[in-house]
Amino acid sequence: RHLAVTGCLQLFNRLSEECVDPEAASQRTEDPTLRRLLSLYRHYLARLVSDGASPATDLSLLQQHALRLVEKAELAPQVFRHVIVDEYQDTNHVQERLFFRLAAHHRNFCVVGDDDQALYRFRGATVENFVEFPARCRQHLACEPTAIPLTRNYRSRRGIVDFYGRFMATCD
Repeated sequence: RHLAVTGCLQLFNRLSEECVDPEAASQRTEDPTLRRLLSLYRHYLARLVSDGASPATDLSLLQQHALRLVEKAELAPQVFRHVIVDEYQDTNHVQERLFFRLAAHHRNFCVVGDDDQALYRFRGATVENFVEFPARCRQHLACEPTAIPLTRNYRSRRGIVDFYGRFMATCD
């Protein structure tokens, strides 16, 4: 039971981070197992709203709620003149949508990341957000981003960096 519940929670988090509507997704699939899981997710969402005096949420849904508020607020993209995100390779779908919405007016959007350090896939992060950032800037902001390679390492001593470089050269 514990594994089943843990698996469902991971799936529910992913569905929330991808902004999946369980009703619409259920209509698009013939897979009975997926339909049952989407039904469980739909019940989970309904239970959060119906339990207690005020609606409950979880982290994944909190991000989705923030996105919905920002999408509804007409002036939201004008609030921040600059949007800067570090560790962009560890962002998820809903976060990326939120960032692009906040940057829509001024189009000053700076991200820092390293596709070799993508660590948070287990919680819905997708390195594709970073790798495909130039194309997504063109799509969402109608502008071409400027890439500035950061080649100086401020974290490690030269010996460590050289050793790592030699080691990585032997790996595919």
